[in-house]
Amino acid sequence: MSKFVRKSTAALLLAVILLLSAMAAISVSAEEPVTEKPSEPEGFVFSLMKEAANDGPTTLSEDSVDGFSSGVIDPSVSSGIIEPPEEPIPNLTNVTAMQINDTQFELAFDSDIDGTMTFDFELMYYNEWGEYWLEYRSITLEVKEGPNAFAYDYYMEEMPVISIGYMTPDYYIERVPVELAEYTEAGFVYLSFYGEMYIVAYTGPANMVIPETLGGFPVTDLDAAIFVESYDEDGYATFREDIVSVSIPKSVVDIMDGTFAYIPSLTSITVAQENPNYSSIDGVLFSKDKTNLIACPSGKSGAYTIPDGVTSFNYGVGFWGCDSLTEITVPASIKLLEYGVFSECYGLKKITFLGDTRMDTLDEIFAEGTDVTIYGLEGSSAQRYASVRGHEFVVITAPVVSTPSSTPAATPGTTTPSTSKPAATTTTGKGNNPKTGEASPVLWFGVLFLAAGITSAAVLAGRGKKIEEK
Repeated sequence: MSKFVRKSTAALLLAVILLLSAMAAISVSAEEPVTEKPSEPEGFVFSLMKEAANDGPTTLSEDSVDGFSSGVIDPSVSSGIIEPPEEPIPNLTNVTAMQINDTQFELAFDSDIDGTMTFDFELMYYNEWGEYWLEYRSITLEVKEGPNAFAYDYYMEEMPVISIGYMTPDYYIERVPVELAEYTEAGFVYLSFYGEMYIVAYTGPANMVIPETLGGFPVTDLDAAIFVESYDEDGYATFREDIVSVSIPKSVVDIMDGTFAYIPSLTSITVAQENPNYSSIDGVLFSKDKTNLIACPSGKSGAYTIPDGVTSFNYGVGFWGCDSLTEITVPASIKLLEYGVFSECYGLKKITFLGDTRMDTLDEIFAEGTDVTIYGLEGSSAQRYASVRGHEFVVITAPVVSTPSSTPAATPGTTTPSTSKPAATTTTGKGNNPKTGEASPVLWFGVLFLAAGITSAAVLAGRGKKIEEK
């Protein structure tokens, strides 16, 4: 089984378990009974399940699986696996399905009598389009009066078990989710599942140092759950607002987009030099080759100059939540800016383009309602964008590349005075878009006047006629 399938299955497993844990009972009688919703299990994992369940299963159709319609379990239809037995049904209490090691869970319960019980194991699988579906397997057990415990693998026929159903003495179907065990080490709360480890919370100090291993497992993946402080009853997350720095070890090879987007206090992200996939410059997260800006910390403030050589941003999240940035300088190495790249930079006042970075005038790249002054080259895409979108535009001179015979290069991010014209020309961006390459009419008139003094009257008349036609 591939690592991708296990990870995707684990994430969806959490969502489906929460959905099932909200069921009180499923009637198998002719009447439709009224049941009460069981209390939701407590703990961080179930909060995570609730968050994941917001999207819910939406791929099931009415004909796909009995008891499902539009991806929602129909409480009036049973799974069709468990049939009412002829002999007395043991009354089970304290029923749990809890992880006991990296690959197994334990089904445990108390029974009031000896007897035979059939349990309904609910399995989840993916189809060829990446959508998940449910199947059921029945297992019959001989139970004893008193405590009972049975161990099972998480995977049956390469499908994870997400819940277990059983019949009560009054012929209702109760269902319990398979719960994953939580472990805590060095302030990190994590899950361990089939040889891999998943961090789901952090309770340590404001300067977070992520270890290379937890519980003997390498820390390879990061996502936004690591910063979640709590979930509300609707499954919405509240993130910690005191984390100021994060140190990433060499073992982390996969960071989900948006991982650092919701921590307004975060000012620095650093990465171990030995990390094969990531690097950092001035507290900003980049790809290993430093061509892709992955995440600027939300708490970074003032002016920020994107390093030369960067060619792209992580779309939508590179500058997510960077409300405190007031100035950004974009190097010539960035050839294109896409829609909304600075849409979360509500404090941005000035942006400087050192090259002809393309922008679609139909796209709004800044936060709604912000008044950003654009600095850039005359005739550039930035100037056209400012004109169409109504931003003030200030012309700068292109930085000079140093050669043995040239003057010193201009400092990136600053305007360079020109010897033939002012270094900066301000336009409103509202129809005032100066054209380049056209000579002034006054200059043409002067040239023609001089020519008239040294040429024949016929030439003079011809030039005068040309002026009148213009």
